[in-house]
Formats: sequence, C-alpha cells, structure tokens
Amino acid sequence: MHELGIVFHVIKTVERVGAENDLTRVAGVTLELGEVCGAIPKELVSCWDWAVQKSDLLRGAQLHIETLPAVTSVLKTMSGFCPKTSATSTPLIASSCE
Repeated sequence: MHELGIVFHVIKTVERVGAENDLTRVAGVTLELGEVCGAIPKELVSCWDWAVQKSDLLRGAQLHIETLPAVTSVLKTMSGFCPKTSATSTPLIASSCE
C-alpha cells in the first residue's frame, strides 16, 4: 500500500512548511493526482484520515484530491513494420528494429 507512504510524505512536507511559516493549524490540503499515477484516491483519503490524527498541526484536516487528466503527445514516427513489436509505426525516440 504505497498510499500510506504518500500520505506520510505529504504530512511531513506540510508540517515542515507549517513550521517555517509559524502555522498553528491547517484545515485542508489539496493534492493534485495524475489519473494514471497508480494511487487509489479512496485509499489515500482513508490513510489520510487515520494519519492526520497523529499530527497537532493537521488534526482534522481534510484531504482534497484534484485528478489531473493523463496527457499524451503525438511523437514523430518513422514508417515501417517492426517485427519485434508488431507495430507499423515506431516512435522516433529509439528503434530496436535495426
């Protein structure tokens, strides 16, 4: 469950920033999460709700998750058939079909 590790990292970061800015309480944290990152938002919230109870600064703080859409780009491709990948077009980044 890497969601718990993510939550601990966010809490540690917010506590550090809070200390640097003399904050006494944080009511909420917004986390931008890519839709293909692999973390499960429901599990993040569950871990968050448990973990923030152990932080004086964040006790009771809400976690708000904003899902960022996956972005793809069209790469310039070279024509031809690659028998290794059965692709008719291979990204120009590198080719294993020499």
